[in-house]
Amino acid sequence: MDASQLLAAVAQAYESLESLSAAIVCVNESGDEESFNRSEQRSKAYYQKPDKVRMEQGGARGTVYVSDGAFFHNYFSHAKRYSKHPFVRRDFLPGWFRAEHPLVGGIPEFLFHQINDRVVSAEVLPEPTGGVEALLVAYEPSPTSALFSCSPVTYWIDSRTHLVLRAEAEVSHRRPASDETTTHKKIVEIARWESNAALAPDLFEYSPPPGAEDASVPPGRGRISIGGGGGGALVHPDKSKSMESWHHSEWIGDTLVEQLKLRLRGLDLIFERRLTFSEDGRELRIVERIAGPEGQTEGEFTIPVRKTTAEIE
Repeated sequence: MDASQLLAAVAQAYESLESLSAAIVCVNESGDEESFNRSEQRSKAYYQKPDKVRMEQGGARGTVYVSDGAFFHNYFSHAKRYSKHPFVRRDFLPGWFRAEHPLVGGIPEFLFHQINDRVVSAEVLPEPTGGVEALLVAYEPSPTSALFSCSPVTYWIDSRTHLVLRAEAEVSHRRPASDETTTHKKIVEIARWESNAALAPDLFEYSPPPGAEDASVPPGRGRISIGGGGGGALVHPDKSKSMESWHHSEWIGDTLVEQLKLRLRGLDLIFERRLTFSEDGRELRIVERIAGPEGQTEGEFTIPVRKTTAEIE
């Protein structure tokens, strides 16, 4: 069986599943020999055809993802935040492999129906034995996201069932409105699984704990937060209307410096604001700078923020 036939067999195996339960180990590795970081998270995952999924990620920062066929439910235990979104598309199920950005998200893939979509090249690797086959697969880049990339992906496939046992790749994240990129290796290992077994119906029923904060994100917008800053991307079919932004704030001495980087219509713009209080605290001095590809401009003004005792009387 060549690489394309094996990929087709894997996709068909997942399409034929009535149910699947799995224990997953997700590993992230970054750094080099001098500074190396490794994190590992264990999850439990359940799937019932065609659109019911439950994933429970363990640990102090664990999460619960549930699709009941009508809504997606997400709960983040550390922050006690909850979100609920109407079910739109089957290929956006939690844990569902998406060929346009494989292994990128924080939810480990365990459903590989689309493993043979958007394939640029695939080859069978010779190393594995004992009922396991390995594939190296390269995918087309995502047409809608300029922030993430992950290709090629190495898969280890069970020769009997054609289910994926392990997936591994290097994932790159580019900060919005910037050319700064970080990379790490991601490994998703299906430690054990059971297919086509009966699952309890209430497994896919979910209500958030009392007091959970609603943290739903408006559709069509992506957010990212790293090291004291945050940003996002708004993707539009008309590329001239797509946008990336990154906002960062920090204290430099007694001055609060806010900076917004904006990328739109092929332009990189920087908006910077510096806020400094006068020594008596009565006035706030604001200096603004706007920089573009052809130069920059600055402006300054002062506003009163506190009256003296005499002015109050």
